[in-house]
Amino acid sequence: MGLPRSAGVALGAAFLALALVVPAASAKSTVPFSASFNETFTVFVGGTCAPNAFCASATGTGQATHMGKTTEALVGSVVLPFDQNGCAPESSTGTLTAANGDKVFVTSTGTFCQSSLTNATDVGTWTVTGGTGRFTGATGSGPYTTTILINSDGSGGTSTSTYSGTISTPGS
Repeated sequence: MGLPRSAGVALGAAFLALALVVPAASAKSTVPFSASFNETFTVFVGGTCAPNAFCASATGTGQATHMGKTTEALVGSVVLPFDQNGCAPESSTGTLTAANGDKVFVTSTGTFCQSSLTNATDVGTWTVTGGTGRFTGATGSGPYTTTILINSDGSGGTSTSTYSGTISTPGS
């Protein structure tokens, strides 16, 4: 498959990350979590990207429960080849940063599917791996969906990600 598909795949992975969108703290109880982000991404190969993958670096802004206005920074990869449906596995790691600087660290795994040269989706699960400030020791997880628009040259694009699930109670 061409670079545009990889671009979408990498973006999906990066955002699935965005997974990657869950605030939490070192608490024993969990609360509902939801977030929505508008993102931009750049596709890359080589360097830290595996030889059989396309990778993407993404940044975004949005709103997240328990975090308010939030920024995200993610790096994801889509492992080739694509299957007969135009889908491939993806994974990402990232950081969500609340307006006050508290951070939530996330990973995600999912499936990137490219429906055309410029359109793709990424669907999967995100997991909180920790955080800083009131999110120190955070845990949580849930599903995510990313809708991806790939630039015609395959170099990057934009996406919208939504996350739901639960997180450990912030600030506890």
